[in-house]
Amino acid sequence: MFDVIGTVLDRLQGLLGRRYLIVGVGPLLIFAVLSLPLLWVVWPDAPYLLQDLLALSLPQQVLIGFSVALLLGGAGFLLLIANAWWRQVLERGGLSLEAVRKRRRDLENQIKASRGDLVQYRLVVPGKAWFNALAAARAAGLAKGGRPVAASPALAQAFEQGVEQLENGRLVLYTEMQGLFASLGAALNQGPPDPELNRMQVEFATRLAPNAWRNRETDFGRLQGDLRTRYPSDDARVVRSVLGNIVRAHQDQIYGRYGMNLEVFWPALETLAGADKERQVSAALDEAQTRLDFTVSMNAVLWLLSVLWLVVFLVIRVPWYLGLGVGIVGPATALVFYQLTIWNTHVFHSWVRTTVELYRLPLLKQLHIAPPADSDAERDLWVKLTQLAELGQVNVGFTHP
Repeated sequence: MFDVIGTVLDRLQGLLGRRYLIVGVGPLLIFAVLSLPLLWVVWPDAPYLLQDLLALSLPQQVLIGFSVALLLGGAGFLLLIANAWWRQVLERGGLSLEAVRKRRRDLENQIKASRGDLVQYRLVVPGKAWFNALAAARAAGLAKGGRPVAASPALAQAFEQGVEQLENGRLVLYTEMQGLFASLGAALNQGPPDPELNRMQVEFATRLAPNAWRNRETDFGRLQGDLRTRYPSDDARVVRSVLGNIVRAHQDQIYGRYGMNLEVFWPALETLAGADKERQVSAALDEAQTRLDFTVSMNAVLWLLSVLWLVVFLVIRVPWYLGLGVGIVGPATALVFYQLTIWNTHVFHSWVRTTVELYRLPLLKQLHIAPPADSDAERDLWVKLTQLAELGQVNVGFTHP
């Protein structure tokens, strides 16, 4: 019987492809495995069903196996078809729209604050303004002579706090670093520095200030990356779900960079990628698509498993803790696969962007359009081609070999 099921599924995979087996049939098999212990709870004689099946004659086993395989294969095909629909459900559902927009505005405010801090750092650190000012204060202190000047307890404490913040990977605000610089300069100006104050001057100029500036640069880039990859460029395009905003963010990146409506030109770009056997971009793109679709299917199956068995438990009236366990574990596991879907969406759209970057100019050649001279001309060209494809209202010149 199991040989028959395996043979039928293998033939279906040959007809429908590897993605069908992973995205359609695979989650259903996991659904069946997870349902076995729950079935045992509501039907204690279920384990003996396999013995009864093995006791049947060979023709009967073949018939049952063939029926199970067709049922599993058909259900897998339906799950494969419904995958895109369920992904849209995940993209549309979620938090309140105003709450998501508030998060986006908060992130924009963080970027503004980080940019202001970064501008201040860029004015004094790369040009060694602080370094030169401390050197001048040291020279003035040496000229005064007298007993060596030690750092005050407040200065020593502030300096060590700054060092600790950087070692722990935390940001040091420009105002904090400016205050430390002013205190250090005032101490150096009082007279010849003692060895500890001298060490603080050197470490501030060569380590503390440059690292604080670099950390702010890194944080600014991270915040900008979060905004570009997590939210659409326009607040009006923000939707309620994390997944939906990520998809729109990647679409806006391509449109903002190239002026291209990806939905219009994606079939042609995907064809060019598939024809390029050297780079293997198509294989990587297909692998990323399969992983994304698998996590979407698993999310759908886990929700189906939870709802189905909760209904069964309500009808059968099993102990309350079994229903509570299914009601908690099922949605929690579905949430895990939702997070995996978010990650796989990032990966898939990264490969989509790679495909656009590699094959947009070869696509122009296939369309008999001369390559643009620079990036600005390229964006204008793709805007015109998008308008031509969508509206047919612009004129584009062609070149012929």
